[in-house]
Amino acid sequence: YAKRLNGESQYEILEPLKDIFSDTFGILVFQEQVSRICSELAGFDNVEVNVFRKALVKYEKSEEHEKKRKAKVASFADKLINGLKNHMTEEQATEIWKYIESFCGYAFNYSHSYLYSILSHRQFYQKYYYPVEFYCATLNVESLDTLPTVIKNMMIYSSRKFDENKNIIKEFSIKLIRPNLRRLNYNFEISENKEEIYYGLGKIKYISSDSFDILKKHASQEIDDFDKLVTKKYVKINNDSGKETNSRIMNKSLFQALVYSGSLDYFGERNSLIEKYNNPC
Repeated sequence: YAKRLNGESQYEILEPLKDIFSDTFGILVFQEQVSRICSELAGFDNVEVNVFRKALVKYEKSEEHEKKRKAKVASFADKLINGLKNHMTEEQATEIWKYIESFCGYAFNYSHSYLYSILSHRQFYQKYYYPVEFYCATLNVESLDTLPTVIKNMMIYSSRKFDENKNIIKEFSIKLIRPNLRRLNYNFEISENKEEIYYGLGKIKYISSDSFDILKKHASQEIDDFDKLVTKKYVKINNDSGKETNSRIMNKSLFQALVYSGSLDYFGERNSLIEKYNNPC
């Protein structure tokens, strides 16, 4: 397609198909082109065009469903070839059918293709000229379930213990800095020098937005004092009864999530922190 677009490759379009294929340089690209071939040249009515168009689209479903879909597509072969024979030779009509049949693997309609091309172009521009901002935003919109895969696909070195000396987004030499409670950032954030991304505490399993907000509101002054941090309490109000209770801000699940993610490494070795939490002085 690119070579034809740039005039680097010669091609010919059959006369009956010129109006349908001229905009795409003789290449079948959109579902609408198939619909026009069926209705304008092969004599399909609107219902048949729509049924055939739907059958062309390949979905990720069961193997049995795929067999039925291919059978549905094949059932239109004779009608399409016979209709096209009124405008070209039988051999040419058969070749057009084979071309359309192979199109089943990846059939897109024009509106989707148009929008996807715009989004792809914008994202490529952002990724190239603003890579740190692009990757930071990408990480923030991912869920906890998909985040590890996204990090891996972005060429990020990911493990419990981050290697801060490694260029983890290699192509742009961007470092992903391990989470640190001192920064108190819920989301992934860009560093001051615009060359690093700070890992967001909210993207650590078992750290909810509610627990983070409570921690930030009631214990931000105790960030550098381990004993005060793990023993600090706040007044919790029961939504149903309205009863007030003094609850520990740093509950066990929140504490373990922070420790094992490396967010509390500035206090010391992780196992010793767990021991200290379970057996306070």
